[in-house]
Amino acid sequence: RRPPRSTRKESSAASDVYKRQILYYNLGVISGEQGMTDQAISYYKKALEINPQYSATYLNLVGIILEGEASLVEQMNELATSTKRSDFEKYDKLKEEREALYASCLPYLEKLIEIEPKNLEALKTAKNIYYTIGNNEKFKIMSAKIDDLED
Repeated sequence: RRPPRSTRKESSAASDVYKRQILYYNLGVISGEQGMTDQAISYYKKALEINPQYSATYLNLVGIILEGEASLVEQMNELATSTKRSDFEKYDKLKEEREALYASCLPYLEKLIEIEPKNLEALKTAKNIYYTIGNNEKFKIMSAKIDDLED
């Protein structure tokens, strides 16, 4: 027996939405692999507009945002041993950029943890970010959640 026509239409519409979300997600993956970071971020955000409960999208979005950290840390490390005043100022500016980068990914990371409260990778990443930006209260919360899961 076939389902009523309205049920088939609803099922088809849900399938189309799922396909669009997966399409944007996959475009994000491909763009990220090709080094097109801004494009990947845009695709991941589109996928989240369609399905804000798909945790893999949050994980990939956070990952691609945090890829920007490597060059900042490298530049900071080069300046860390300098005694020039101008290098101190450059270091401080890079540190601010790094903290802004972290702040930009925190909403996605927090949503991921809301969806998957036992995701150790997400919890550890959040813990490290909260430590780095000096949010000791949230650092302790993440540490406690990790300890609970690892016991």
